[in-house]
Amino acid sequence: MKTRVVLHRNFGGFHLTTEMVDRMDSLGFPWQDFGLKDKPVPQYSDWCYLDKLDEFAFRSHPILIQTVEELQNEYKEVYTTWYEQRKQYIFALEIRDISLSLSIYDYRDGFETVCVEGHDILGYS
Repeated sequence: MKTRVVLHRNFGGFHLTTEMVDRMDSLGFPWQDFGLKDKPVPQYSDWCYLDKLDEFAFRSHPILIQTVEELQNEYKEVYTTWYEQRKQYIFALEIRDISLSLSIYDYRDGFETVCVEGHDILGYS
């Protein structure tokens, strides 16, 4: 099984900027699946945070991944140096590919368990 996940790779924690929220909303993000009636409203000047943002289902949602990829590509054309990019929140986000293998394992006693095998996704790239 292969999937992708968005990780925050800098100090300060994961959140959504209004630009990200607007892009996700225009792409049809299902906010109701995460306990919201409508797109989130920023609690601060330009960003919002909700507990649901830390759920794997949210971080691996294809629309979030598409939004991060698109904004990073757009910003790369504007902010061309490493230093300029480090000041932009979107570049603190990293999309990681995860490859997992699920299997049913029987310890020869009749009781089965599900085994998950994969590789380290948390190491620095």
